Amino acid sequence: MTVLLVAGPPEVRAVGMPGDSEMGKAIFEGNLKAAELALELGADINGGGGNPPLQDAAGRGYIDVVRFLLDKGADVDAAGPSGSPALSAAAGAGHLEVVRLLIKRGASVRALDALGRSALMEAAAGGHQAVAAFLLEQGAPTDVLETGGATILMYAAVSCSTGTVRLLLERGADVNAASNSGWTALLAAARRGCVPVAKTLLDRDALVNASAEDGKTPLILAAASGKVELVRLLLDNGADPAARDRDGDTALSVAQKKGDAAIVKLLKEARP
Repeated sequence: MTVLLVAGPPEVRAVGMPGDSEMGKAIFEGNLKAAELALELGADINGGGGNPPLQDAAGRGYIDVVRFLLDKGADVDAAGPSGSPALSAAAGAGHLEVVRLLIKRGASVRALDALGRSALMEAAAGGHQAVAAFLLEQGAPTDVLETGGATILMYAAVSCSTGTVRLLLERGADVNAASNSGWTALLAAARRGCVPVAKTLLDRDALVNASAEDGKTPLILAAASGKVELVRLLLDNGADPAARDRDGDTALSVAQKKGDAAIVKLLKEARP
């Protein structure tokens, strides 16, 4: 599974008309007066092929600029080359009030970007529980799959947001859904070394010995993470210490290669 986390707001691209470069500067600075001037100079309010100004302003959390652009007729669901609309940009950056405004103005909670990611997926990836909760209240679906088959729950697991994981499970997210390469939310949590999320998933009957197509199991990934507590948790829930990945490694051999004495000791004690 290739997990693409939201690292921050999108790049501002200035294109085309005389006012477009001014609009780019205005959005970068969150300068409402400059945005007004840019429109007067002929800036394309929907980006003219580059990132829509609304998307950039939303991703940066500039709610006054977002409101201004919407009042001037910006397309609330317009998407740039990435296919990501303003709602996804705001959700991924954790700007709850901007998210509220966009939805009030008609933004679709079901819109997807070019990789099949929704605003809820972006919020989960960023670990923004409050944003995720609001989107769920507005009817955002939990069963969206991005192009690699990764689920929203997997993104929440990678972000180590236990609260978001619980929210998604309460709304019916499949705890054992697997991506195209066999990754599950528990595998994602184990790779991240996130004990609270792993425990939450196991409490909801996550398959402790499910493996990805490369044979990696949660226990092997936990050993690689160096988290003794995580290894112990998985063993206590029935993880198989003898399982091998495609390279022939077990959790024990991984820990031995890393020189992790505490995990080596724990795994040796767990051998039948």
